[in-house]
Amino acid sequence: MLRFVLLGHAALLLCLPLIAAAQTDISKPPSHRSTTVRMKETLSVLSLPIRIPLSVIKTEAEKSLPDTLHNINERRKGPCVNFFVTEKCVEVDLKGWVKRNGPLVLTGSGAGMEFTLPLKAQITATGTGTVGKHIEETGQGAMTVFIKAAIGVTSKWQTRVTLTTDYQWDVPFYVEVAGVKISLQAQADQAVKQQLVKVQAKLKKQITEQINLYKIANDAWALLQKPLMIGVNNQIWIDNKPQNAFINYIGVRDNAFTIDAGVLTKTRARMDKMPTAIKTVPIPDITRPSKLKGLHLRMPLSLPYSLISARLLGPFTQGIMVDNQKLKVTDLNIYPHRNRLVFALTMAISEKPIGTVYLNAKLKLDLKAQEIRLSGLDYTQPNDHPFWQEKYQATRQQVLDIIKRSARYQYADDLLKAKAWARDQLGSQLANGVSLDATIESIEIQRMVLGDMGVVLDVGIDGAVVASLVLGG
Repeated sequence: MLRFVLLGHAALLLCLPLIAAAQTDISKPPSHRSTTVRMKETLSVLSLPIRIPLSVIKTEAEKSLPDTLHNINERRKGPCVNFFVTEKCVEVDLKGWVKRNGPLVLTGSGAGMEFTLPLKAQITATGTGTVGKHIEETGQGAMTVFIKAAIGVTSKWQTRVTLTTDYQWDVPFYVEVAGVKISLQAQADQAVKQQLVKVQAKLKKQITEQINLYKIANDAWALLQKPLMIGVNNQIWIDNKPQNAFINYIGVRDNAFTIDAGVLTKTRARMDKMPTAIKTVPIPDITRPSKLKGLHLRMPLSLPYSLISARLLGPFTQGIMVDNQKLKVTDLNIYPHRNRLVFALTMAISEKPIGTVYLNAKLKLDLKAQEIRLSGLDYTQPNDHPFWQEKYQATRQQVLDIIKRSARYQYADDLLKAKAWARDQLGSQLANGVSLDATIESIEIQRMVLGDMGVVLDVGIDGAVVASLVLGG
């Protein structure tokens, strides 16, 4: 904040010509005229990474898969065996199944994901009749099913899912009865293929609903249109007007299906009351990625006149002794007059008011020195009071010089604090699981405006804001 410091002997110089003054103003009071504060609207690009962990997709995909894909219950002609010199052909009852053999495995890289489903198969052959009743054999097989998913998006933000299915027998599926192999693979193939058609349809529907890009993006788009409030005592509202949205990347990264979206938005900060309800508009079609990068925001930071006045008044709390009398500044009021700052010092000597003196100056911003100081400090138009006589010219100039030297604000350290504050304020948790994370690369005062209640610093902020959304994780 501005640190205006008046040296003690400056007050002494002021009081010399005032001791004998009447209880009246010794200069003409300027009127109170402030400037309307309006921040510049800027263009920024907000990053919107949307992540759906593969573990979440896998959990939902499990629901699309039955535990048993095929049941076997049939009678077949079995082998022919010698029974008391006579060859007898027996029939066997075949009972078995094809089931899941462990959890679904989901992997992915680039634009694709692959579901791997291990299956096991078992068959028991039981002979029939006089000869066959002594026959019982069991066989087992193993299969792996592969379902590849390619996921894309249309220009209307509609999710596009393409699935391809394949499988392989890792262990041949047959049962051996009396030295004769009875294969069940062809039958199991047909049954599994039919089941996988159903599984593929359910899985496609599940993925499309889970990765509903239009709903995800449109909800985030609506959320970004709501003003963001930062600060506690001095509320600052940041209005966003998203212009278009685009996708930089879509695919699997770091064990999550990821959509790296971006939003080009017009941004304006303001100090105001809570805004009225904002009518949101739906997200437009996908456009090409913006060449603009990062956050570019103009933020208003206020230095209240009351705070500046309190610091200026500090050196006068104990009073200054002049000719065995105590001079005090009983009130110090600061207010704007067009593009100048007015300092109204109300004086009292031995508790008796002796008048008010008015000074005015412009504020000068020195970016190289990172300093704000007074420029053109002077009294307002003088009247015929003796204080304005020629013999007091040197005294008046001394007062101006001392105040000019003392009223300097080197803001480098405070700007670093403001940088950390802006980062913390812009990083917050929004609705629907969206969290903001800000990186402030640079911050600099662009201009100063004399507002109604304080000096408003128009601070330019450059950096990046990431609005992250993790679904189901």
